[in-house]
Amino acid sequence: MDIRGKKIMVLGGFGEVGFAICRELLHQNPRELVVTSLKKEEALTAVKRLRKEAPKSVKLTPIHGNLFVRWSMKNASREEVLSTPEYQRWLAEDALEELSETILAASTLYRVISEQAPEIIVDCINTATALAYQNVYQSYKEISNT
Repeated sequence: MDIRGKKIMVLGGFGEVGFAICRELLHQNPRELVVTSLKKEEALTAVKRLRKEAPKSVKLTPIHGNLFVRWSMKNASREEVLSTPEYQRWLAEDALEELSETILAASTLYRVISEQAPEIIVDCINTATALAYQNVYQSYKEISNT
């Protein structure tokens, strides 16, 4: 695949695999490399480390936050998400209800992809584990009993 001059987004770019992928992608001279990570410090650190190897023509953009929750909760800690009834309700609804425009528009992942408009996305997040940490079924059980 020719990625020269294209905008690429790497989901999970701070992790071991994601960072290695980012390094390899730099050799292909993309126009821009968007590096996402859960925490702000991670995204900034990854970009700082990559800048040492990146051709000057490659723009490096850090993005942070939990991609698997609503935009309004993207910077909340796992503990905050799991202890806030409204957040628990949103987690359950977003994962278990039929996908709607409302759910889609509230999604951090959807918003980041829409705003950044990458031509290529490389997913280096263990999505199954990330979703399991949201504990959606427990959240649903708790909000159903209230």
